[in-house]
Amino acid sequence: MYDITPEDAANPFATMSRPDVHANPYPFYDYLRDTSPVAPGPNNMWFVTKNALVSEVLNNDAQTSTKVRSAKGSNPIEDLWSSAYDSELLFSGGERHAFLRSFANAAFKPRRVRKLRPQLEEDVNRYLDRVADSGKIDVTADLAHPFAINAVMRIIGLPQDSMPEVDRWSTAMGAMLDPTKGQDPVYRGPANEAFAECTAFVGSLLEERAANPQDDVLSDFAANMNTDGGLSSMDIMGIVIRGMINAGHATTTAQMGNNMLAMLAFPDQLEKLTANPDLATNAVEELLRFDPAIQLSVRIAAEPLDVGGVPVDGSEAIILLGGAANRDPEAFENPNEIDIERDCARTMTSGGGEHYCLGAVLARLECEVALMETIKRMTNFELLVPVDEVERDSNITLRTTTSIPVSFELR
Repeated sequence: MYDITPEDAANPFATMSRPDVHANPYPFYDYLRDTSPVAPGPNNMWFVTKNALVSEVLNNDAQTSTKVRSAKGSNPIEDLWSSAYDSELLFSGGERHAFLRSFANAAFKPRRVRKLRPQLEEDVNRYLDRVADSGKIDVTADLAHPFAINAVMRIIGLPQDSMPEVDRWSTAMGAMLDPTKGQDPVYRGPANEAFAECTAFVGSLLEERAANPQDDVLSDFAANMNTDGGLSSMDIMGIVIRGMINAGHATTTAQMGNNMLAMLAFPDQLEKLTANPDLATNAVEELLRFDPAIQLSVRIAAEPLDVGGVPVDGSEAIILLGGAANRDPEAFENPNEIDIERDCARTMTSGGGEHYCLGAVLARLECEVALMETIKRMTNFELLVPVDEVERDSNITLRTTTSIPVSFELR
């Protein structure tokens, strides 16, 4: 446990970057929720922690926006990261967002996602085969990371031999999810270079799919590219690269690692799930609530509005701490414990409103397959380092690990 002062609460991003808080941000969230559910921060920011208020803002598409423009000129090459904003599914709203979303939703049609399950099960078992004889697995490096990137590549339609490059691009762009790093040339430069290389790569694949369509997302988009009422190439890059490769891979990798740590912390729930596989879908929802990969999201007030009795001026940033909302005792009984039979209807993990997570169904399927195939083959898991020594990335938006060493026994 750590101490929190009013000065810490006055600058939440800085406090969330502290190593002790970063390792376990939930006591800090409790402090904010108890002392100031809509807490003022520096640079005209407001930090919201109560479940009901986070939900209210997430679903207020009429008065809030996700459009956060980044400063250009922070990298000597053309700042593609900023130039993509005008054609970006994640940062548009209203009619523009509905237009882009219609194509993206069609690409994630349920039939296509369900069809992936046998392939995903094969992928998980292939990774588990590699460590089966050793009795040890690094859940992040050996399973979650390669499995998540492979899954998103499958649904997009990227060739499997491009995994090293896609992984490198995704890692560089993933740093931009952290609001404390977005303007730092140390991170922004590599993200721009990765975006440029990935744009050229995806562009060449779109041309190939236009001539030889397959059952994948790229073929869907290629068929609608530069047609009357269709998508531009930059529209597609925004959806595929920033929405799917950048966000989709990193978040699912993080979530699978968090899920395993949570199950190890509550062995009675792991035992219950092993004995009752029919609880798998609900168990995943509870794990997404308990320790979500995405800890925060940002909305910009499009006009003056009231948030929990606090007046927020137009253009001010509202930082929605979803990780805090998911542990709100007013929304969930015993929120700091896992109950795989819990009703998780009020979970904020996948956002809300018109920006509800596009890949939510796929991410949940990946998490379920990874967890259930692992516990089907392995038992007697033991974390090989103290939980407070588990290696974590410094990103404060994405709660993710770089290594989770675990021992096991085969069933």
